[in-house]
Amino acid sequence: GWSVGAGLVFGATGWALLNLLERSRTLFSRWLPQPPLRLALGGVLVGLLAGPAPEVWGNGYSVVQHVLLGGYLWQTLALLLLAKVAATAISSGSGAIGGVFTPSLLVGAVAGSLLAQWAVYLLPVAWVGDPRILAVIGMAAVLAAVTHAPLMSIVMVMEMTNQFQLTLPAMLACGVAYAV
Repeated sequence: GWSVGAGLVFGATGWALLNLLERSRTLFSRWLPQPPLRLALGGVLVGLLAGPAPEVWGNGYSVVQHVLLGGYLWQTLALLLLAKVAATAISSGSGAIGGVFTPSLLVGAVAGSLLAQWAVYLLPVAWVGDPRILAVIGMAAVLAAVTHAPLMSIVMVMEMTNQFQLTLPAMLACGVAYAV
């Protein structure tokens, strides 16, 4: 049951990320038609974000690994989520080379862990479980929503995390996220 609800949340997260990226591209191209100026502004803005959240640099694998180990409290996760989404939107909008594949994994892991940590305040603790489980499912579901490739997302995340026992809940969440 919770996999379907999580799929709705992660599908909305993926949709919002794609929508934000498209809006950022439109905004940057409208304000700064010259590519060098767009890239310079994007670099400065991402650099400013990296001050309070240096985790926005790079592909995010080290952050995902730390999330999967249960290494962040919800306050830090919320900051990381906002900063990474903003940095990805700015980078993409400015025309910098890069994609949304690894940022989607980071956003999914952080959103999953954050959702699980917040759920403790709303639901009985026995219903919530380990935030690391929802982080793995979040990785797969957000990736499925963003790439529109749910089977690839399931296989890749299960292989990356070696959490094959989560295949069925990940399939349900990815299917729902993809549909959203």
